[in-house]
Amino acid sequence: MATQQLGELLRGARESKQWSITEAAAMLGTTKSHLFELEQGRSSNPTLRLIAAMVIVCGVRPEAVIATAIPATTIEERTGG
Repeated sequence: MATQQLGELLRGARESKQWSITEAAAMLGTTKSHLFELEQGRSSNPTLRLIAAMVIVCGVRPEAVIATAIPATTIEERTGG
């Protein structure tokens, strides 16, 4: 997963809701330090539960999360695009 892209997506969603890292971590069911590491692109293995929480709680579009997991070149290769 492109951890930097996922981190930027998560940070953008959190900031658009004007939540602190502490508030967002509590809502997502994770620790403040783990959320910080995710936002910085330093955590490369978020759980499916955390990704689902991002979609439900933060309003992140599922296709945006999926796009961070599959490089565009892979999609183009598989679809002939």
